[in-house]
Amino acid sequence: MVTTQVQNVSYDQMLIDMADLINKALETRSTPKELDKFLSPIEVAEMFDVSLPTIHAWSNAGILRRLKIGTRTYYKQSEVMKAVKPVSDTN
Repeated sequence: MVTTQVQNVSYDQMLIDMADLINKALETRSTPKELDKFLSPIEVAEMFDVSLPTIHAWSNAGILRRLKIGTRTYYKQSEVMKAVKPVSDTN
């Protein structure tokens, strides 16, 4: 164990300095990424007001990435939203 002696620093100043160090450490600490919501094909179809065959076609074309858990298919909400591309007007 290392022992450090502090001289010519008031107790109050030492507490302020320690609080600053702790706050800086907490600010730089990475927070755990929120869990991404999983959507069923029906939820994705409802989100875009399209049919299930359209969702399957988008998956087969690589526009949407399917995730399988057992026999069930899901889509990550963040990936679905990334698949949406803005349309630029050429007028």
